[in-house]
Amino acid sequence: MGSPLYMKGGFVSELSDDVIAAASAHATDGPAGGDCSLSFWAQGGAIGRVPDNAAAFAGRTAGWSVSTEAMWDDSAHDQAHMAWARRAMGTLKPFTTVGQYVNDAVDADVASVRAIYGNEKYDRLVGLKRKYDPDNVFRLNANIRP
Repeated sequence: MGSPLYMKGGFVSELSDDVIAAASAHATDGPAGGDCSLSFWAQGGAIGRVPDNAAAFAGRTAGWSVSTEAMWDDSAHDQAHMAWARRAMGTLKPFTTVGQYVNDAVDADVASVRAIYGNEKYDRLVGLKRKYDPDNVFRLNANIRP
């Protein structure tokens, strides 16, 4: 069994001085007993050439995907590491656009899943789920409930 992992993420349009300052404020303040990091992944190219409403993937117009990641080995460190990731992403939240990369999502409540896609896409996905998976067989993910 691996180490616990907690992530928060989003999309930012650009790596402005304010975004870099917000990320830097948390780059070295992770709690003891684990490994905490912030990552920026360049987007664009083929992702940006597909119209935003053509598929469920959000963030097509963002220049960067950003995530905070916390890993640790001892369950005594659970709360401190999850709190660090939430706090770091909370500092970056004012700079984010709609959505986050769904495969990085660890929170699966309805509000969190809705935030991944944005309201319009989420509602469209609920309609598809009701039509093609009304029994919610495919639910072991960032679940969209029928």
